[in-house]
Amino acid sequence: MNVKTISAAAVVLATLCTPAIAADNNARRQVEKRVDADAGGTVIVSNVAGEVKVNAGSDDEVRVKARLGANVRDLEVERDGNRVYVRVDVPNNEHRYTDAWLEVAIPPGSRLEVNAVSADIRSQGIRGEQQLKSVSGDIVAELASAEAELKSVSGDIRAHGGGTVPKLSVSATSGDVQVDSGAGDLEIVSVSGDIQAKLASAVSVRARTTSGDVNVDATMRGKGEVEAASVSGDVELAIDGDGLDIDAKTFSGDIDNCFGLKATSRRSHGPGETLHETTGNGAVEVQAKTMSGDIELCHR
Repeated sequence: MNVKTISAAAVVLATLCTPAIAADNNARRQVEKRVDADAGGTVIVSNVAGEVKVNAGSDDEVRVKARLGANVRDLEVERDGNRVYVRVDVPNNEHRYTDAWLEVAIPPGSRLEVNAVSADIRSQGIRGEQQLKSVSGDIVAELASAEAELKSVSGDIRAHGGGTVPKLSVSATSGDVQVDSGAGDLEIVSVSGDIQAKLASAVSVRARTTSGDVNVDATMRGKGEVEAASVSGDVELAIDGDGLDIDAKTFSGDIDNCFGLKATSRRSHGPGETLHETTGNGAVEVQAKTMSGDIELCHR
């Protein structure tokens, strides 16, 4: 190959590569924006795809660092009264081909709302109320002493409560749920996933799943109630309280316990068992049910 041929090939190669390099650089576009905020205001974050990380920052501003995908038009960070909006602006017909990774620092006492489609959500150090929702993404949340609502259609949810959350609602359609150091009132619903909850000081617990196991380890405050149910899975409860009022039922499984109580066979109605007994003064009402699985009850 002569020199002219080599030079021509190099020109062609450079021409072909230039758009790819430009697109690659555009896909990694770095943006940082900030706006003044109230220490106890509300921050609302919206993202279509990618990731949203929210951390505690200063008391007087919201700061956003972002990596924007190729089809993202802009990152909007705006204040309206005591609310701050963080939005990823994408063309309506290009939602499937764009993404953005956001790192958002907000006043720790803010009320936080995050709405995502195909994006994971993570929060840490936020003391205010949290409402985190993703259609197709995982949620990992650190909770303080305010109420929280966590929802994911197709993703796992993990929450660490610190033992002081007054009310927590968790919903996952297709994913596992794990709650650690929860407190107060807890409601967990999953369609096809396992539920695992460890509660330091609870008033009421409701955990229901259609296709999965339920494992609840809870210390109850005074009078309270625990309701755990699965259609096709095992139910395991470890409860510490001032006596239990137990109502347990299986349709095709066994009931075991560490209280020395004997379950009654349901052979006349099916292969399952029932257990209706009271320990201590029965301050905590315990309802456990599974269609196709076993139930195990014990002290925490």
